[in-house]
Amino acid sequence: RLEFALQWKERDGGDGTSGSFGGTGGTADAGIALMENTDVPVIAFVNSTGGAGGDNTDGSGNGGDGGNGNMTLGASAANNGSGPVQLTVNTTGGAGGTATGGGNFGGAGGSSNISGLIDATSTSGNVTIAVNDRGGDGGAGTNGASGGLAGSVTLNNVLNASTTGNVVLSETATGGDGG
Repeated sequence: RLEFALQWKERDGGDGTSGSFGGTGGTADAGIALMENTDVPVIAFVNSTGGAGGDNTDGSGNGGDGGNGNMTLGASAANNGSGPVQLTVNTTGGAGGTATGGGNFGGAGGSSNISGLIDATSTSGNVTIAVNDRGGDGGAGTNGASGGLAGSVTLNNVLNASTTGNVVLSETATGGDGG
């Protein structure tokens, strides 16, 4: 069996004090391409997670926004033999940073966007594609601060599967929770 997993977690934003906001988390963008020419199963996993926004630690500013978890580079898994293919893609926006004190806001959750083609093929084996897309949670607001906005999700016509065998496609899109 040919199996490969790629985990991409972007860096978190730094914390802010003395009137400065928490830093914005980094944006992640991952992709994968995996191919086999025999009858062994091909299994590919790719996870793309935006960094968390930094917190404001002294009540003098807002939390940082979470970074985006994207898949614009696409993902593909192929078997030119008769073996099955399984491709799993997970993207998650980073959580917004926390804020405290009246007039301040928790950071917004990062968005999650899959716009690159997700493609799995086999000559005659079964093909399974699972895509899970989740927006980041908004940062918490405490002691009079407002919670951050939830991250949004974009998932639009990105799956393609080809085989003479069975095909199973699964898509889940979930917005983040507000802070």
